[in-house]
Amino acid sequence: MPPAPSSHSPSGPPSMLRATSEVNVPTAFLLTPFSAKAAGDEKPATYRAVQRSVRDACREAGVELRRADSIFRNGVIVDQIREAMADADLVIAVCTGTNANVFYELGMAEAMGHQPILVAPDARHLPFDKAHCRCHMYGGKRLTTRNLRGRLVKAIAETLADKTR
Repeated sequence: MPPAPSSHSPSGPPSMLRATSEVNVPTAFLLTPFSAKAAGDEKPATYRAVQRSVRDACREAGVELRRADSIFRNGVIVDQIREAMADADLVIAVCTGTNANVFYELGMAEAMGHQPILVAPDARHLPFDKAHCRCHMYGGKRLTTRNLRGRLVKAIAETLADKTR
């Protein structure tokens, strides 16, 4: 019978190994409306599909996804968002409904040097100063929520690769 697994390895206990390995996991910060209503009254099923596509794309790309509503410590919310974006390896912005908070945070992210991955149902959701940027649309016949995840996986991988150049 093989020996029982040890709770310690030569490198230290498992909890230390987890903490060490997590340091190398790239992170994405998501700028997004927090409800279908805040996303310009988008259909709830579409809103959920977009959120799921972003979450699943990050998971598939090996990226930890963070959002403003996952920060619980006390403090000034805008400062915490700014700090989380500064620490992130990339930023993804769901521009649906031209949500004022998303675009405010998008401006902060760009001022920090991020080139965010944009997501929207169509070009009508992008103001004139974003209309020239690549955006992963999902509201058409060919570009849909069904193929959004795969496109985002590629965008995440290419954005991270650009950062290492």
